[in-house]
Amino acid sequence: MNTRHIAQSLFLAGTAILLAACSRKPTEFETSFVDGCAANAARSVCQCTFDAVLKHYGDKGMAEINEGKVPEDFAVALGGAMEQCSGKQ
Repeated sequence: MNTRHIAQSLFLAGTAILLAACSRKPTEFETSFVDGCAANAARSVCQCTFDAVLKHYGDKGMAEINEGKVPEDFAVALGGAMEQCSGKQ
């Protein structure tokens, strides 16, 4: 899976991001990320990747990413999450 494509999908995600507990309703940001990713990978891998990146950066970090403030380690974190999630299939 192309990490750059996944990163681009993340940047194209929606504007709202208010992430809550596990029983939360997916935000527009999450839905856009997973939908964009699922064009090239299994939906379960894409959801797992989003969840792993969320766990890594937290709500505040994800809000900043959604605003275009991308951390230096983002590509590494995203690629690692995608690789880990792909191995779970």
